[in-house]
Amino acid sequence: MNYNDVNKITSSKALNELKSKFDADYYNQMEKVRLAEYADSLRDKPFGFIKEAIEAMSGDLFRSKEGRAILNKYIACVKENSELKKMHLLRECVRKANKNTDINAYLNEAVSMIGRVNAKDAKVQSRKAGDILAEACKQLGKGRSESIIDKLSWNGSLNEAIEYIESHSKKPSTLANFSDCTNVIKESVALNEAVSKVAMNKLTDAAIERTINEFNEKYGEQLDEQGKQLVKQLAESTNKEELFNKYKDDCIAKLNEKRDVFKNQGDKLTTERLELVLEKINQRAYNAETVNEDILNLIEMTNSL
Repeated sequence: MNYNDVNKITSSKALNELKSKFDADYYNQMEKVRLAEYADSLRDKPFGFIKEAIEAMSGDLFRSKEGRAILNKYIACVKENSELKKMHLLRECVRKANKNTDINAYLNEAVSMIGRVNAKDAKVQSRKAGDILAEACKQLGKGRSESIIDKLSWNGSLNEAIEYIESHSKKPSTLANFSDCTNVIKESVALNEAVSKVAMNKLTDAAIERTINEFNEKYGEQLDEQGKQLVKQLAESTNKEELFNKYKDDCIAKLNEKRDVFKNQGDKLTTERLELVLEKINQRAYNAETVNEDILNLIEMTNSL
C-alpha cells in the first residue's frame, strides 16, 4: 500500500501496516542522511588523520570488491598527487623512528630527501583524499566507520608539528617553532616507538584474520579442487607442522617476488606495504589448534598475489 492510499484505508489493521511501513522508510532514510552528514564531516580533516583512518578501515574494506576499489583509489591518489606523497612519506619516516633516533637530524634528512610541502597545494590534494575517506565511510556504514575512527590513537599535536616542519623553511624567525615541533615529535616517539606503528601492526593482523574468515566462509559452502586436495592432505598428514611450513615458505617466496617487482619499479608505497605483510607472515608460528585455518589463509594469500 502506498502513502497516497491513506484515505482509502477502512481498518485499523491496514492503517497500522501503513504506519509500520512509514516508520521503516523514515528510519532508513534518516540513517542515509546521518551517514552522509558523518562522511561529509571527514572530508576536510588533516591528511594525517585521513591516512590513519583509511589504514584502520582497510581490513574491513578489503573484504569486498567495492572496498578494495576504494583502497586502490586512495593508493593511486597518494601516488599521483605530489604533496600527498610527500606528506605520506614523512609520516612513514616518523612512524619508523624510535626513542634512540636523533630526531632533529633525522627530520632534516627526511625533509631534504622528500622535499618541502606546498601548504596551499597540500590543502587541495588533502581534500581529494578526504573525499575517498568519505566514500569509504559510506561503504562501511556509519556504525562501523564511527567504531573504527573512534578507536584511532589520533595525536593532533603531533600532526600539527609534522605539518609545520614539512611546510616551513628553517630561518632565524622560525627556529623557535622548529625546536618546539621537534620536541613534540621526540616526546611522541619516545612514548610510543613511532606513533602509528602499533596501529599498523593491529591493522595487518586484522586484515589477515579477515582473510581467514572470508576463506573459511568460502570453503564452508563449496570446496573447489584445491580445497578438496588440501582437506585430504590435512586429514592424512602425520606432520601438520611440516605442511604449515611448506605453505608458509611458498607464501613468503611469492611475497618476496612481488615486493622486488614493485621495488624495481620505484613504487615505495606498495613495497613498504608488502614488507609489512612479509614481516607478519614471517612471525606466524605453527599452532596445532589453528593449523587448518592458517594453511587456508596462506594459500589464499599466495593465490591472490
